[in-house]
Amino acid sequence: MRVAEGSLWKCEACSGVAANLAVLRKYLKDDTVRKLWLEAVNGSKPSQRKCPCCVQMLKEFTVSRDNRRIHLDLCRTCQLIWFDKDELEAFPRAKKLPSPDMDENLALAKIGLEAELESEQNSAENIIAQGMDILFIIIRLFLK
Repeated sequence: MRVAEGSLWKCEACSGVAANLAVLRKYLKDDTVRKLWLEAVNGSKPSQRKCPCCVQMLKEFTVSRDNRRIHLDLCRTCQLIWFDKDELEAFPRAKKLPSPDMDENLALAKIGLEAELESEQNSAENIIAQGMDILFIIIRLFLK
C-alpha cells in the first residue's frame, strides 16, 4: 500500500504490515526507528517467520509501547520491520509536512515554462545569427 512516505507492504491474509527503515524514518516520529533498530540489534532472537522479500529467517524483538509489549520481526539484510495487525499504529506518526497550495504550484510551473521559452527563443535567435554569418561569408567569397 502506498503512503506519502513510500510503500508499506500489507499482507492480505493477516493484515500485518512490513516496511523498510527508509520509509519508517519518514512515517514514524523523530527517532522512533533508531530506537527500534537499537532494540532489535541488542535484544533479538530467531523468529519462526521468513522475510517476505529475501525469505531469510527474521529476528524477533520486543518493545514496550504505552504499557503494551509489542513483538516485532526484523530482517537485517533487507532492513525491514514486520508489524502484526494494528502494531504500527501503536507508534507515533511523523507530522505531515503541509503540501504546497495550488497557487504556489502554478507559479512554479509558470516560472519553469517562461525559462524554457526564453531558452528556446535564445536558441532560435542564435541559429538565425549563425545563418546570417554563413550567408555573409558566402557573399564575400563570391565578391572577391
